[in-house]
Amino acid sequence: MAYSFQTYSAGQVLTAAQMNQEEANARDHQHGLAGVLMAIPVIAAGGTANVITATYSPAMTALTQGVIVGVEALGANTTGVTFEPNGLGAKSVFKNANDPLVGGDIPGANFVAYLRYDSSLDAWQIINPKAAAGLNPITWAQLVATGIIDG
Repeated sequence: MAYSFQTYSAGQVLTAAQMNQEEANARDHQHGLAGVLMAIPVIAAGGTANVITATYSPAMTALTQGVIVGVEALGANTTGVTFEPNGLGAKSVFKNANDPLVGGDIPGANFVAYLRYDSSLDAWQIINPKAAAGLNPITWAQLVATGIIDG
């Protein structure tokens, strides 16, 4: 069986099709979730803890359904959050489909928030908000349940 492994640059934004291909490759090679997460671009945040900006390279030129990015937080959020990648306009960040973030959902500096753009809401979904009892790591089940990957 032939696999189509790709090399990506730090901060590069992947399309949903690229993510699907990388997820399939990772699963086929039993890399599981770790392989998928390694393909998601993560970059240090700009802005503030509640008004997050990021500049990815190569630059995002449009918000595309299902695109997933990571952003390393500056600090804990205290209210609802907006996210604006590459100057494409600030959009709200939700959890659990359409619940606004509350203080502490992004628990602090250096926390990597994984965000997925949902064009039907014209908003970002945080995949890994902080759980009440501690950090909520991303699980394979969460990625399947949110439609990020096929189960």
